[in-house]
Amino acid sequence: RSGHRMAIVQDWLVVFGGFAEEGKTGESRYYGDVHVFSCTERQWWAKTKKGKLLTLSPEKPGQRAGFSMWGHDSSAFIYGGTRKASKARGGGNFRLEV
Repeated sequence: RSGHRMAIVQDWLVVFGGFAEEGKTGESRYYGDVHVFSCTERQWWAKTKKGKLLTLSPEKPGQRAGFSMWGHDSSAFIYGGTRKASKARGGGNFRLEV
């Protein structure tokens, strides 16, 4: 996998997206999954400690790679990138709150 991004949000490392080339066809498979690592507990989480899924707004970002991602307060922000559907630049701002 490459093209994914990671941001520090408080004591969490948030990893999102990326792509990988598939076997013999060489086609790119794009990812839209989120992985969260707790720096204090040294453990990967699919949910926050409170048991809630990450809050995504204004909507869930689509599968993408090569985007900008940064952390601020309790959120990670995503902008741009390349998407599978159109292979064009991905638009919109997205916020993941942990």
